[in-house]
Amino acid sequence: MHKIKLKFEGEVMFSTTMTVRVSDINYGGHVGNDRFVSIIHEARVRWLNSIGYKSELDIDGLGLIQKDLAVDYKKEVKYGQDLTINLSVAQTYRYGFTLFYRLSAEDEEVAVAFTNLLFYDYSSLKLSHIPDDFLSNI
Repeated sequence: MHKIKLKFEGEVMFSTTMTVRVSDINYGGHVGNDRFVSIIHEARVRWLNSIGYKSELDIDGLGLIQKDLAVDYKKEVKYGQDLTINLSVAQTYRYGFTLFYRLSAEDEEVAVAFTNLLFYDYSSLKLSHIPDDFLSNI
C-alpha cells in the first residue's frame, strides 16, 4: 500500500481556530475526509483575508486554482473539538506556491496537508506568474 507521510514545512505565518460542527461528522462518528478538505479551504480563505485579499478569484487581478492536494490523517477528530490550523508557504514557484496546513486538536497533531496553488488569469484562460505584490505580502 502506498502511504502519504507529510511533515509540516516552513514557518507558521497564520493560525486560525474552528470548532468541529455536527455537519463535519461522517457515519464513522468523526470528521470526514471531505470535511477536512473544506476546513483547510476555509483556513486558506481566512489567511488570504488576513493579508488583504477578499477572494481567491481576485489576487492582484488573478485567481487561484488548486493543482493538487495531499492530506495525511493522523488521528480522529470528534464533534465539538476545537481545531487549530497553522499555515505556511513552504515554497514559491514561477506560477504559484505550496501551502502547508497543520491541524491540531487538544495540542495533538491530527492531520497535515498541502496544496499546490497556481495563479490563473480567467480572462485569458492561462496560467500567470506569481504577482510581486502577493510575494511581498507573504
